[in-house]
This record gives sequence, C-alpha cells and structure tokens, in this order.
Amino acid sequence: MTENKKNGKKLLILTIVIILFLAGFFALIWSLDLQKIEKQPEERGAIQTNYPGDFDLKEGEIPENFQMEKLGKSKMNRLGLKSNPGTIYNTDYYRYLYSGVKPKKVDQVYTSILKHNSRDDELGVLAIEYKSAEDLTGEEGTIKKDEMTRKIYLRSDQVLVIIWCDDKKDISSIQDVASKFKERLKLQEL
Repeated sequence: MTENKKNGKKLLILTIVIILFLAGFFALIWSLDLQKIEKQPEERGAIQTNYPGDFDLKEGEIPENFQMEKLGKSKMNRLGLKSNPGTIYNTDYYRYLYSGVKPKKVDQVYTSILKHNSRDDELGVLAIEYKSAEDLTGEEGTIKKDEMTRKIYLRSDQVLVIIWCDDKKDISSIQDVASKFKERLKLQEL
C-alpha cells in the first residue's frame, strides 16, 4: 500500500507541475499577444493624438510672414467659429470642406486661419475628425479627386488634416507646415 501512496503522491506532484507549466505557458502567450496589440499603432508609424489640441500650430510651425488672423465677427459667424483657432460649431459648413464630402461622417472640425503680414492672403489648417477611421478611409477616393495644387492632405487614424493657402506663392509655406505636422504627429500624406 505504501508503494501505491508513493505512486499517488508522485502522480499528484507531476499533475501539479504540469498544471503550473501550462499556466505559465498560457500566461506567456497572453502577454506576448498584449504586447503585439499595444505595438500595432507604432508599427503603422502612427502615434496616439489628442484631438483637437495636437492639431494646433505650435511655436515654430507658423510660417514666416504669417500670423494668426484676427477674424471679424461677420467672418466668424459665416465660418461657424467662436475663436481662431477653434472648432467650427456650424455643421452646415462641413459640406464646404472638400468636393463630395459626406458631412454625416464628420464628427467635428478644428481650424486655424493665418493671414499674410503684407498681402491679403490666407493660409489655414483644417483638422477634420471623422466618426471612425473607416469613415475617413471611405472618403479617401473623394478626397483624392478633389486634388488642388494649393492643398495638402494628411491623415492620422480618423483625422484628416487639410493645409491650404490662397496664393500659389505660399505653396512652399504649406509644404513646410505639412512637413512639420508629419514629423510631429506621424501623419501620412494622401
């Protein structure tokens, strides 16, 4: 009987060791899956952004010869703004963002409008947050059809950034702003 007790204890110990080994193995696999999930945005080159704050023009990003425009009350009302930079609260304005836009897919729009120091020309940034990344992906074909030489389109997850200017003389300025946004926010050009 003592032989059976010894074999029973060995079997019990072996069973416990196998259970602990399997538990450790599954914990390791689960941990590796979590690390893979956490790294996915970095693998795409994207970073987590804070909307709308990250889409403000930071010091050094405002082109030379431009300054934040002081908008009059009538222009603010027409654009649906309460401040510059600021969120466009008038959703009817969304249909003017680009040709073929589907305003119902847009969650909100944040803008900054700059004025040239010596000319009556403007340069601006529109950060358009879509309701989902899929909504923005569905709009890409429409956006590409709206190509205009005075606009640059950038993307990060579910935010489309349009950097535009009034005058072709300022194309190098919007290219500079786009370059800084791409570097700081890891945006991709469409």
